[in-house]
Amino acid sequence: MYTRHSQRGVLLWLILLPMSLVTAGCGSLWRLLLIEGSVGYIMLGIEEISTQVEQPFGIMPVGRLAKGARGDIEECERNLGEGD
Repeated sequence: MYTRHSQRGVLLWLILLPMSLVTAGCGSLWRLLLIEGSVGYIMLGIEEISTQVEQPFGIMPVGRLAKGARGDIEECERNLGEGD
């Protein structure tokens, strides 16, 4: 729910940004588009990074890590059993 809420906030802010730039006398349409595109790229990038930081296991190979750890533990158990 937090992720959805923050996404909506960023998108609403980006939608309203051109209105504030026009009233501030930003200049030509190309300048406005350049500013909006740059700010939008940065803000959406930060939002995506925050999503990845909040839920890192979506991109991490957790299954492979667990299989590797299980194999290592089983190998240790076999080695300990042979030493007796």
